[in-house]
Amino acid sequence: MQEAALMRAKQPSEGPLKAPSVSGVESGWHIDPITLRPVIDDLEAFEREFAHDYAREVIRALWSGDPVTARERCEVMLAERPSSVRLRAILADCRRDLGETDQAIADYRVLLEECRGTAWESVLHQHLGKALFTAGHYDLALTAFAQAYELRVFTGAHPSLIDSSMVAMSRTQHMLEIQHRARRRH
Repeated sequence: MQEAALMRAKQPSEGPLKAPSVSGVESGWHIDPITLRPVIDDLEAFEREFAHDYAREVIRALWSGDPVTARERCEVMLAERPSSVRLRAILADCRRDLGETDQAIADYRVLLEECRGTAWESVLHQHLGKALFTAGHYDLALTAFAQAYELRVFTGAHPSLIDSSMVAMSRTQHMLEIQHRARRRH
């Protein structure tokens, strides 16, 4: 699940999404179960859901498959708010989607160190896992997703966020199995 915390600023851990919206079901977007990335399905519903979000334009560009525009807009916003964890995390997602996975992973590790013990920690583990997944580091991604899952369970996160970590772990485990089978054949 794309973390609402990266999408909304009011609540650092996951954002102020209403329970049905956390999964994207009623907000015009979903998480692609193959890539683990968000995709906009219904632009009007997305616009309603994010109407008051200061990063809406960045998110829309990123989730619509335009990480170049998303990064440009995010960098402009970061110039005004250089310490924003949220914008720095969104920028890391832009880098991930641009294929700059090493930089995205490094960015998330820095953010995690800065945010240990805060409400951001589970979100950052989840997104670090997504960057690692994209880079093909499935073993490390599985560890990151498991850490996000454990923190979410421990803190009583919304069930859809716990489910998103479980889906990410399941998909990553599947990719690990494929990777292991391929290695055994060679």
